[in-house]
Amino acid sequence: MKQLLLICAAVVLVGCVKKEESKPVPLTKEESAKIIEAAIREELKKPTGELTQADLEKVMMLELNDKQLTSVKDLEKLTQLKKQEGDWWDVRKRIK
Repeated sequence: MKQLLLICAAVVLVGCVKKEESKPVPLTKEESAKIIEAAIREELKKPTGELTQADLEKVMMLELNDKQLTSVKDLEKLTQLKKQEGDWWDVRKRIK
């Protein structure tokens, strides 16, 4: 009986231990650039080929939700970007 109580107590204690949440590893600038390029290609529906300046001028919106970007340098090319969804502005504040 004592062993059963000891086992139950151990299970309860182990279940109560708070696990440390792992934080996502920040992306490199290159990884951020690849994510931005993929979002641009998705918006343009152009999975392959060169992205020309004319292509980039067509991009008015990007979805970058929860991408953990560390660099937004490649967004400079998007001169017609009107609306952007995601953490773009938060990233700009963190990078400065």
